[in-house]
Amino acid sequence: MISYTIPKYLKTKPKIGMKFTSIDDAFSFYNQYARQAGFSARISNSKKHKRTNEVVWKQFACFKEGRTDERRGNKQTKAKKSLIQQFSQANVPTCQQIRLLEIEYGGPEHVGCTEKDISNSEKDLRDEHKGIDAETLIEFFACEKEKKSAFFFDFEIDSDNRFKRHYKKKSH
Repeated sequence: MISYTIPKYLKTKPKIGMKFTSIDDAFSFYNQYARQAGFSARISNSKKHKRTNEVVWKQFACFKEGRTDERRGNKQTKAKKSLIQQFSQANVPTCQQIRLLEIEYGGPEHVGCTEKDISNSEKDLRDEHKGIDAETLIEFFACEKEKKSAFFFDFEIDSDNRFKRHYKKKSH
């Protein structure tokens, strides 16, 4: 069994005997607590009354509880990947990205990916763009040179063919 120590900075912690006006309010509370504690929540089990079909109880758990990565799967469609890419470019934090996806897809159980999956996607995206900044800088300096003949620039690359440093001299 894994034990978890609740950080002292959390303002509201679940307690036995807490009462809520609705199951949705209880889940909202637990999900907010989960986020503060560094994980996301899902409804793991529930029971409905046989005759009235009314929900009698719901059980909440850590989003990954009882699941392996293979069963959970990283189900990122092209549209979802594009949305995550746009969030990343706008510097939307990963925890807010997952919350927006939960709203869009109707809850954490329907998102199909976790914060870690999004972090991995962002890392892959950064890896794809490595070196582009240096290329952009060199193109900019070349344009400046075309505009102003007195403009000078040069750059160095290291033994792995990576941009190391640049030199420039502005014309007065």
